[in-house]
Amino acid sequence: MKGTIIHCGGRFRRILEGRCNNSQMNVEVQTTKLPPSEETESALSRSHLAHFTFYVDGKSFAASQKVMLTKGRRYPQIEHWFVAAD
Repeated sequence: MKGTIIHCGGRFRRILEGRCNNSQMNVEVQTTKLPPSEETESALSRSHLAHFTFYVDGKSFAASQKVMLTKGRRYPQIEHWFVAAD
């Protein structure tokens, strides 16, 4: 089985291949570049913040900067996205 499961605030959405579902999921990632700190002036030390927004069937399901991605133990082809509240 292949697919993606999004966990957010006690709710979850499954988008699995091989199942009879017509759901589509899109993920938008927006990054913002922080200005360099006064202590380090090199371009490599600049930080980037990412904000993830998950859309299921064109509607926003979850959004956060705190996101963790894991693989399933029983089905390693399934990705589990855990979205924490901001």
